[in-house]
Amino acid sequence: MKTYILFIGGAGFIGSNLISRLEKEKYQITVIEPEGAYVGRLQEQEVELLYGTLNDIGFIKDTIVRFEIKIVVHLVSTLIPGSTYEDYKKEYKNVIFPSIDRY
Repeated sequence: MKTYILFIGGAGFIGSNLISRLEKEKYQITVIEPEGAYVGRLQEQEVELLYGTLNDIGFIKDTIVRFEIKIVVHLVSTLIPGSTYEDYKKEYKNVIFPSIDRY
């Protein structure tokens, strides 16, 4: 029996490497990325790629139900080591707050 995993923000370095490893274990993987995100690292992988945002709670919930998701891996981040205080405030507003307030 397959285990269904949802990666929110899975197209980055960490996510794509985790997905690559989990695919070998026969997990069924769905990835949600925002429109315009670079998803090149996922091209060689057999994943269901969907486009949406953390702020669209209905879309996230529908995806979990539709794909019978058992595990959610949240890897969304826009910060890099040189990020400014303003970048951190945007991260809180667009990533952290939607994640803890609605799920």
